[in-house]
Amino acid sequence: MFDHAQLPEEFSRLQLRDLILFDQLFQTRSLTEAATSLNLTLPSAGRLLNKLRIALDDQLFTRGGTGLVPTDKAVILSNKITRLLSVYHEISEGDVFLPEKLNKTFNIAIADNALAELFPNILNDLAQHSPNINLSIKVIDNTLYSRLRSGELDCAILPNFDLPDPTFHKMIIGSGHCSLYVRKSHPLAQKVKDGHPVLVEDLDQFPQIRIAVRSIKGRMLGSIDQGLFMGKGHRKTVIELPYFFSSIQLVEKTDFTIVLPNFIGNFAITHQQIVRIPVADAPERIYQQTLVWHDRVHLDPGNQYLRSTIVNGARLAFKSNGLDKIDTHFLWRADHEEALEEIDCVHLY
Repeated sequence: MFDHAQLPEEFSRLQLRDLILFDQLFQTRSLTEAATSLNLTLPSAGRLLNKLRIALDDQLFTRGGTGLVPTDKAVILSNKITRLLSVYHEISEGDVFLPEKLNKTFNIAIADNALAELFPNILNDLAQHSPNINLSIKVIDNTLYSRLRSGELDCAILPNFDLPDPTFHKMIIGSGHCSLYVRKSHPLAQKVKDGHPVLVEDLDQFPQIRIAVRSIKGRMLGSIDQGLFMGKGHRKTVIELPYFFSSIQLVEKTDFTIVLPNFIGNFAITHQQIVRIPVADAPERIYQQTLVWHDRVHLDPGNQYLRSTIVNGARLAFKSNGLDKIDTHFLWRADHEEALEEIDCVHLY
């Protein structure tokens, strides 16, 4: 049994409203916005913040050039307080989660290829079982992880990049082979028609388009190019884009080459003027699509339901494309206290 006497006296005086204020301050980085969201006057919000600082023995937030800046302790406490508020929400809502009663807007960052390939199935599922859910689709950019951390985003669907820290979770929702693609009248396409093999060294004659996402400081978060998938660096990268379909449109009208996951390439071959080029001496490479979310929504029933719907939609999309597989299990954080569990996506809520 938990011994309440072990709690410091000041901490035991904290109320739910105090913790909600902390959560709002962490998300908005503004005392004024946090106060408005809780229908508090600015002086009242200031007094609650001071109460939090005394109880938690830390300044928590300091003034910066663009708003409040959380201290290191506030960053650590944020995940724990979010979990406490999530548990309170579960208690207030009762034990049974009903998707048809969920009335919420979810913010999802998605690469353009995932929107076209995966979301028809997902939208049909949500419309049938959760008609009051709204989705707001956001762009993947160099602020992705900070927006997931702050709660501005609920999840993201993107290539299998490395995560910045252990407070993030990811799940592989599909995988497939990658190939080289060019326009139909490209010299490499003509070479294949003439019965000659295309080799990796042939690619050096043509510029390539790299699909990439970089951090604010310019660090490469992930990329798809010939160096990664053909096993050789390629010096003629002339343009770098974060968008798949815009890149394909450029390839249609130039001698640029591009490496694409085949489930995107299949779609592009059907709808646009490009072809797949087999590269005889290139090793096979696998592209993985992942679902990423932050600790702050890990235990939220609504987000768990959304993630399960996304995974089921991806399963149908990848199966219909005849591609390799879908991993329907959680990839838990390496430092998770519990034993690793394998949970089928159908039971994530």
